[in-house]
Parts: sequence; structure tokens; C-alpha cells
Amino acid sequence: MDLFSVDLTLTELIFLRQASDVVSITGKDAKFLSDLQTKLEGEIGQVQKLQEDKKMQELAKAMVADKERQQVKK
Repeated sequence: MDLFSVDLTLTELIFLRQASDVVSITGKDAKFLSDLQTKLEGEIGQVQKLQEDKKMQELAKAMVADKERQQVKK
């Protein structure tokens, strides 16, 4: 099976996951759709974790900068 990479935003991933809940499928497609939903949920989780990690790093940098500014004032 060939794998392809597609650049999607978090909003697009969430939309695709939600849309997959309302599509009409036949029984033979149930396993495929379930696997696709699992993949989408995994990707969403990874993106959310990356965003959270980035925010934590930015907060840590801001705290260090603030502490340095306070030390300079003394």
C-alpha cells in the first residue's frame, strides 16, 4: 500500500473526524471507516500535544525573561 502525506490544519482534521460519524456506509466498509477514524484521532492527539508543548515552551521563555528583567531592576 502506498502512503501519502497531506498537510491539514487541526481544524480540518477535526472536521474530517466529525464528518466520518455521519457518512452512510455498508457493512463491508465498517472496519475501514473505524480504522480511518482511529488514524484521525491519533493525528488530532499528536497535533494537540505539539501545540500544548509549544505553548508551555513559550510560557517558560516568558517566565525566564520576566525573571531576568526583575533582576536587572534590582
